[in-house]
Amino acid sequence: MKKAWPYLLLIILFAIAIRFPTFMTDFVNIDENEYSIAAQKILAGGLPYKDVLIYQPPVIYYIYTLGFWLTGGTHIWSAQMITLGFVAGTILALYALGKALTGSKRTGLAAALAYAAFSVTFLPQDMLAANFEILMMLPLTCSALTLFYADKKGSLGLYLLTGILASLGFLSKYQGGVVVAAEGFYILVLSAIALRSFSI
Repeated sequence: MKKAWPYLLLIILFAIAIRFPTFMTDFVNIDENEYSIAAQKILAGGLPYKDVLIYQPPVIYYIYTLGFWLTGGTHIWSAQMITLGFVAGTILALYALGKALTGSKRTGLAAALAYAAFSVTFLPQDMLAANFEILMMLPLTCSALTLFYADKKGSLGLYLLTGILASLGFLSKYQGGVVVAAEGFYILVLSAIALRSFSI
């Protein structure tokens, strides 16, 4: 396989097509209503956790705020458009990760296609929505990719970037903290091994 980009483009178009019905309804689930109200409060100068009661990490609320600010309105489609951008980014990141781990473009494309298809089939009312489950996948996937290259190159900067990206996933949804803990533990173990080898 010489060029993967035409297949990646088709996979992204496929992901957009199966998510397109979300643009035909005001809200896919009740969570979107909550995020929209919070975003309107933030645009009016309010602060999350202070002026509006929210129980999730802040990223999702500011994504909605950004969408409303960019479009000058409060329709949910603006957040759905940003969500499509996150989905496309995750597809590309999964392709890169699959290719990096196996050296095979086909594996990367299979990972990308599997995400495009199956990310909407588990609890569709949640996964089709402009929801935090979808938003957290991009930074978490990118953190795994940077961790791979950090190991390969021994780059302290890439290890730091891995932590930042994983933390963004955590700030998108609390369950992302599992990845932060796992990658942090892995890096600590590597550091301990390296220090022990140096001292010997």
